[in-house]
Formats: sequence, C-alpha cells, structure tokens
Amino acid sequence: GTYNLDCKPDVAPDKIRKPEQQSQDARPAAKAGFAEGDAVEYYSATHQKWIPAKVISVNASGTYDLDCKPDVPADKIRGGSEKQAGSAAVVPAAAFESAAAADFAAADAVEYFSATQNKWIPAKVVCANSDGTFDVDCKPGVTKDRLRRAASSAAAAAAEGSAAPAAAVYKVGDKVEYFGATQNKWIPTKVVKVNANGTYDLDCKILVSPDKIRQPAAAPLDGSSPVTRAVGEVAEYFGAALGRLGGGAGGWFGTTGASSGRLAPVPGLDKPVQLLSLRRGVGVNGGWRYEVSPEGAAALERLGSRRVAVASICGLRRTGKSVLMDALQGSSQRGARGSTAGLWLSASVEDGDEQGPVLAFLDCEGFGGKDHEDQARDSQLLALCALLSSALLLNSPGGELDDPALAPLAPACRFGEGVEERGNEANRPVLLWILRDVVRQLQDAQGRPLSADDYLEKSLHAPAQAGEQGQAAREARRGLLHFFKHRSCATLPPPTKTGEFRTAVERLRQEVLSTCLANPKAVAGQPLSCFSLVQLLRQLTTAANDGRILNIKAAWETVQHTSCGALADELREAASSVLRNLAAGRQVPGGAKLPLTDDELNAVLRDQRHTLKAQWEERAIGDEAVRREYWQELKEALAREEGLVRAQNARLADQRGVEALRAWQDWLDGDGAEGGSVQAAEEICRQLGSAMERLPSRP
Repeated sequence: GTYNLDCKPDVAPDKIRKPEQQSQDARPAAKAGFAEGDAVEYYSATHQKWIPAKVISVNASGTYDLDCKPDVPADKIRGGSEKQAGSAAVVPAAAFESAAAADFAAADAVEYFSATQNKWIPAKVVCANSDGTFDVDCKPGVTKDRLRRAASSAAAAAAEGSAAPAAAVYKVGDKVEYFGATQNKWIPTKVVKVNANGTYDLDCKILVSPDKIRQPAAAPLDGSSPVTRAVGEVAEYFGAALGRLGGGAGGWFGTTGASSGRLAPVPGLDKPVQLLSLRRGVGVNGGWRYEVSPEGAAALERLGSRRVAVASICGLRRTGKSVLMDALQGSSQRGARGSTAGLWLSASVEDGDEQGPVLAFLDCEGFGGKDHEDQARDSQLLALCALLSSALLLNSPGGELDDPALAPLAPACRFGEGVEERGNEANRPVLLWILRDVVRQLQDAQGRPLSADDYLEKSLHAPAQAGEQGQAAREARRGLLHFFKHRSCATLPPPTKTGEFRTAVERLRQEVLSTCLANPKAVAGQPLSCFSLVQLLRQLTTAANDGRILNIKAAWETVQHTSCGALADELREAASSVLRNLAAGRQVPGGAKLPLTDDELNAVLRDQRHTLKAQWEERAIGDEAVRREYWQELKEALAREEGLVRAQNARLADQRGVEALRAWQDWLDGDGAEGGSVQAAEEICRQLGSAMERLPSRP
C-alpha cells in the first residue's frame, strides 16, 4: 500500500498528493514578500504546525529572521490569521469535489490520526485547501481520510477496542507531565500559559500539543507504600536523574535502595573547576577583563559532541549559593573553596544513559558591587549565565520578595541592556527563583495563601514604593520581567530546620534536573555540544572584553564558521600529508606504496575519505548548511591532491614498466641470446607482468 518515489522509498499514501494546478497569482500569501514587523505564521517542523511569529528583518538571500527563528525560507512563512482567512474564503467550492463530502469548515473541532503517535489526537481545522486537503492546527495538508469529527471519537475508539478518554483540559499552574522526545520519557513540568490555538506553554517548552501532556503519574512521594511489581512485568520507569524516584547522587541525602538512574559525576568535573576568571583594571576603560580558564574549558571540551544542559546559580554574594549548588548535585563538600570568583563548573550525567545530555552546573560569583566597574561586572556575569543556561537559578535569602530584597539586584538586572534581543528570544533560559528562609505560608496582601509561583508573579508585578530603594526595586523587576518569559519559584525553609530543609532541597533538585533535561542548550534550533558550548563562551567573552553588545546569534555564527574552518584545515593537512607521502613513493599507514593498481589506489583513497567523513561528522558543529559548505570545500581541495597522486601513480607505473622492458631487452641482447639462465628470465617476466598490472587503465 506504500509507494516508492524518486526522492524516497516506501511512502505512505497520506503523504502524497497530486501537484497543485494553481497559477502563480493564485498561490497563497506564504510566497509573497514580507516586511519587517509583519505578523506572520511560521511552519515549525518540530511542532508540525503553523505558529505565530513576527518578521524581525529581511535578509539579502531572500530569507527572513523571525522572532522565533532566524534565516527562515519564504516557503515556511505565510500571512497572519487575517491573511489565512482571506485566502481560505476565495477558494471556490467547485475547485475540489470532496469539499461538500468532507463537511469540515474552519474552526471545526476534529481528530487527526497521527502516524507518529499511532492514535487519534484532538485538532482544529484552520482552513480548507483547493486540492481537497485541510490545514489543521497541528499539521498542514491533511487528507480527508485522516480526519474525523471529535464527537465520533468515543464510538470510533470503542470500535477499535479501546477507551477514548476525554481530552484533558489544563489551566495555568497545573502540574503535568510532558513527553520529551529527546529523553524519550515523561518529564514533570508545569503549565505556564494556555494558548488560543489549543497548545500549552510549559515551564520546560512552549507550544506543546495536548497529546504530549498528561496528568502526573501517581508516585509514592507522600510516604505511602509503593505498588508492587512482578519480575518481568512491563512498566514505565522514570529516571532518577529527573528526581521522581530515588534521587540522591551522593551521601548527603542518604536515599535508600539502589537506582540505575543515579547521577554520576563526570571525571575531571566531579569537583568544581574554574571556567571563567576575571582581572580588574585591564579591561575596556580600566574595567574587568574576562578569561576562559584552560582547565575548565579543556575538561568540558574532552566530552566532545555530547549534548549539554546548563544550570547556573546566581545571586548576591555570601548567601549560600555554592553550598546549595553542591547540595543539588548530591554533595555538601565538593565546593569548599571560600568565596567564588568568576564562574566555576562541575558536571554530572545520568548513570547508565550514554546518550543523554551532560548536566553542567555553573556557580557564578556573587553580586553586590558598589562602584560602576563592579556593577558592570555583575551585569555582564548575569548576562553570560543567562545566555549559556537552560535554567538560571536566582538565589534570594530573607523569605520575602519585597523592595528591600529586590533593590540590591538592580545593577545586575541591567544585563538586558547589554544583550542583543533581535533573533535571540528563543535562546532564553527558564528562570527559577529560589526563595530562602521561608518560615510561613506565602500570602497576598489580603492574607490569602499563594503558591510559590503566584507569589513570584505578584511580587514582580507589584508597584514599587517611593524613594531610592523603590526605584532600584522597580528597575530590577523591569529587567527580570523583560528578559525571562518563563518563570518559576521554589521555597526553602531555614537550614536550621534540618529535615524540612533537606526535603525541600530534594524537591528543588527534582525540578532543576527535570527542567534541564527537558531543555538541552540550543542556539537557533541547533543543540549545543560540550565542545561548542566552550567555543560559544569564548566568543561571548571576546565580545564582552571588546565592550560590544552580547549577541548569541552572532556569536554562534562565528563559532560555526570558525570551528568548521579550523576542523577543515586540520583534516586537510592530515590527509594531504598522507597523499604527499604516497606521491613521493613512501609507504603510508596501512602498507600502501606507489605504484598501485587502479583498484588498490581507489581503495586507499576511498578508505581515507571514509575516515575523514567519520571524523567530520563527529567533530563538526553548526547548522547543516554551514557544515555541508565546509565539507564540500574540503572534498574539492583533496580531490585536486588525489588527482596529483593518480598522475604520479601513472608515471611510476610507466617508469616501472620501462625498467622491466629494459631488463628484458638486456637479457635478450645478452645471456638470453646465448641460452642464458631460465631463472633470470622467469624473474624478469615476473617483474614485467607486475609492472603491466600497475599500469593505469586510463591515460
């Protein structure tokens, strides 16, 4: 029932349709030009649906930078909802026979059969297309046979022999579980926003379709007896790196029972090492200069192409940040180093999960500078942490989020002024505010109890008091609200309440790890590896030292081209060295030496290209287009040198043949004419035959 096409074999019928017969004038507005500031919709391959966006800039190449993704081709953009409605309205009913039979109209609630999920999922019709297909809010171009009315879902499910649960409706603040395709598991999270198109913004991911969310699975976190499972029983396991079952990676929390999902420290990063150091008086205008520390950078670079998720902890100095960061990793003694200076790095991985991301923890120097240079340093450090992190933890003591608590953060919260906003919105981390020393139930001004998240939002939106302190608090609120679109709050009791404190820290640890594992660090849609994270840090610190605005998109572009160019030069030099030795008649690794037969030489060159390709795939970083560009240049450069080797092989083969013929002629002219030795003749014939075999088949 499938089809082999010239571009792909074994294609299902629902992914094929007849070519559109529209004239150029009748094509949808998606192909039209857009101007800066236009409200559009972008088709996301990740979400398999059209999502709202805005044009930030128009590129000379004909692509567009949107507020959700840069360098988007025109065929992945269409006009906003008002344009869609217009284009849908002009589709003539006679253009396709199935319109009346389908009986679906814009805004109809339907169910779409997802081949990926292998089940019917709730959807809504966006518009009917002239070719008989429908755009639904989760996928465009859907054929009629893959849609059904939502009202019939229960009957259809019953016919299939399974219950049809009603689509769950979630509200802001609900604790849910999200299925992360990267981790291939359900991850605890929270609903941040309910979108008009039926999707949800979670604290770990935006625009999530309902079929990827479920109510939290029941877990014995309240001390009740766990469900007994039989050996061999098929069940779902939630990794302890996400903190649901088990949890402690070290002895500080003293968990009972073994767990195959424990966090394991990364060798060389099991104790904090400095990643970024600072020197005063040698920067721009006598300010601070930032230097990437060789030890920390090398330790992270050794992890190579493995993906990375980053959690940074920031806050005022001497508020227990480092101790808390160590506790979140399962140890209370790893960070005993006194006052933190710069950025310090430690890392763990989920034990037994060789494909999961490395969990990198950054401990930032405390804020609280009094003069202009120190305040500028605080702002730069917070900006660097924000741009590098999957989750940024803001440590706040005192048990309150009022003007006195917020005002000291004002200088650091100016970091947004030094960060380029255009094209960088999608690269921002989740803000997790850690409110310390909470001794009573959080309440609003009327004494009504509040959740930690609601308390944070009310505090950040509260009007500031008059005076200098109120002005500073207002500045801090404005900076945090502007930059961090996804925010959450966790509370901790005073450390003197030992049992409660440890329980709260473990709960916080669960939230931090789940957020990080659900959000491996990515820039412009490209997941970062440990190696590329270091290169990105180098570019950002260079910009900071030069007094430039921090632009993660521009830094990533530089990282891609610089790294791919350097890798191409390195591989070209290594391959060229082998080819030069081969052309010079020297033996190369593997035993090959010219002259060779065509097949032998082709095998040598093919093996070298395969080796180079494997190294390139493992080490090259960046977008596919950038990597392909530099790989093509590398292949072309080596093709020229391979041509020289082939020419030299032909010359050496000719030379070897001439020498063999001369020996044969000498034998005939000498001993051979007078009945010379048979053994000598046989040896000459063998050499002549070998030389003839190595003659190239083409001149």
